[in-house]
Amino acid sequence: MAQFRQFSRVQHLESVFPLIKLGSLVFRQISKPFAKWLQRRAKDNKFFREYFCMKPAQTYHWLDTTLRMRILGLGSAKDVKPLSEEMATELGAEMLGEIIIFSAAVATLYFEYWRQSKNSQAHEDEQNSKLDDLEQKVSDMGLMLEEQDAKIRELTRATLDNSSSNKSLAEKLVGAVIGSKSAPSNTSKAA
Repeated sequence: MAQFRQFSRVQHLESVFPLIKLGSLVFRQISKPFAKWLQRRAKDNKFFREYFCMKPAQTYHWLDTTLRMRILGLGSAKDVKPLSEEMATELGAEMLGEIIIFSAAVATLYFEYWRQSKNSQAHEDEQNSKLDDLEQKVSDMGLMLEEQDAKIRELTRATLDNSSSNKSLAEKLVGAVIGSKSAPSNTSKAA
């Protein structure tokens, strides 16, 4: 019965595994068109354009320019000229799309890691259960071995007792036989 359960569990995991892989692939593939749609929407919608495209793009441009000047040894940038509205919107929309695709990839990786760790934990729990069962069987066998050892000692003692009582009976019998042989010879001498 346990083998059947284990077989059905393995069969179940094999049938679920491709579905999970397929689901993560679909999720990643859907995130790309969603990111493109969101980019177009961000360019058309004033709220998205101002808060989700232009501000992050301007911050990115300022940070990028400042770091490049420091790396090149030109000192710190005093005034960084902001990007035009069209360029900031384009850069922000592109950043938003990349963030969505990256987030989808990270979510997929995290889900795979979580699923693998859950499977690993289940496997480890199963191994620990088998190990506990084996330890219990070894303990039971040890107790049975001690009981059998005690019975063997008892039987050995009983055999030795029987052997010594058999010796004493044999000696009595031999003594009686020898005594009975010597008694008729005494009577024949007297006659």
